Amino acid sequence: LVPDPRRNRLDIARQATAFIIAGSVGFLMVATLSATFTKILDVSPFLTWFPAAAIAVACTWIINRIWTFESRDPRKLLELSRYFAVSLFTAAINYLAYCTGLVLLGQAGLDLQSAATIFLAAAIGSLIAAILTFILSRDFVFRSPEMALPAPDPTSDFKKQ
Repeated sequence: LVPDPRRNRLDIARQATAFIIAGSVGFLMVATLSATFTKILDVSPFLTWFPAAAIAVACTWIINRIWTFESRDPRKLLELSRYFAVSLFTAAINYLAYCTGLVLLGQAGLDLQSAATIFLAAAIGSLIAAILTFILSRDFVFRSPEMALPAPDPTSDFKKQ
């Protein structure tokens, strides 16, 4: 991963602010959908997280592509595949933190069927994953094509002779 040296602090601050807003939308979607699916379907909150997270990832990719990182990369499929790879990695971290939060909150005597408990556990997972997701999105998923490392020249050894 090669950071874009043209980025200045104001650009990073703008991106971070937009990312926080996009992530807040994603968080609210995961937490609300998880709680809704748990209540309506009478399913464990450990399971309702998966469809809720999948819906949120699709929405946050659109927001981050258009607004946060203003991607103009015509290679949308490549960008989308990188986004899903990062999302799967950070979702695993998010889910681990979410489950840990649910277990700890349950041990503290809170009701696991309560929307407040589910929201708190979702907040724990989301905060941890958000920091890592921002860095990977900025420097890997949405980096400008001209900032990517150039492919090695296989004939470079011959040119030296």
